[in-house]
Amino acid sequence: FEQTTPAFLEVSDSASSVQLQEFVDKDLDATQIGGYVTWEPPADSVEVTKYIVYRSWTPQGMGRSKLFNDVVIGTHEVPV
Repeated sequence: FEQTTPAFLEVSDSASSVQLQEFVDKDLDATQIGGYVTWEPPADSVEVTKYIVYRSWTPQGMGRSKLFNDVVIGTHEVPV
């Protein structure tokens, strides 16, 4: 159907990052990793619906790849 008065909807999108993320490699093999990735939730987590855990070759994210399926809210560590 045709609408004579246009309608609009405000859309808001934001991203949050976790705090104090840490990984201690407990695997003794030089070519493997093992341990837990841990983190604290973001200060403002009202809009957070999931966590996504990546690994990368550099702190800037070079070679980034997703490690797991989406991690549910309330989880603050995952085994690697």
